[in-house]
Amino acid sequence: MRKIDHDGLLLCKIQGAIFENSLKKTNTSSEIFIRRFMLSDIAKQFDSKAYLDGTLTKDEVFELIEEEYGESSYGRNKYNSEVLYWIGYLYRYFSYTYELTSKQVYRYVKPKELNGLYLAYHTLSCAQAIERILEAKNISFDIDEQNKRLLQIIKELIIAPLISFGERPDNINNAQVFVILRISIFFRYISLVILSKERIALLA
Repeated sequence: MRKIDHDGLLLCKIQGAIFENSLKKTNTSSEIFIRRFMLSDIAKQFDSKAYLDGTLTKDEVFELIEEEYGESSYGRNKYNSEVLYWIGYLYRYFSYTYELTSKQVYRYVKPKELNGLYLAYHTLSCAQAIERILEAKNISFDIDEQNKRLLQIIKELIIAPLISFGERPDNINNAQVFVILRISIFFRYISLVILSKERIALLA
């Protein structure tokens, strides 16, 4: 993870303002605009911080998105300005501090969900709000936490059956321990493969 800094906060404020201005600048629903933005080429400039080195104005951002996706008036449901600013700010904070792309964070949490969480979470710090969102989805970027979950799976799938058949932990011999260790290594390998596939899918 990366600590938020001056550039990160500036990008958060700019993106929040862009989302807020979408009320006046776009004819689509808020969800359609947010999806377009988060998957757009301009969002990649926010991901790389290249936007800060350019001369694009906020109004030009809307023009670029329209050029990329075409003009649309699809959808009518628009969020209020405070919600839009918060969603834009939070998305960028999530992307910046967790070092994820806009596309990745959009896939983790959709704007409709954030709109529903606004009243409960907007008074929290962004770090706290993101942590709670990830906890609710059972998503962790902490390797130690992943290892704890793997250990719990091993206990449930391996140790528990041995105990149920009368094999107490203190009666498990070296051969059984060796088998358990080999199986645990196997499960760790599988978990890493699954995690790698998930990351590849998010990058696609």
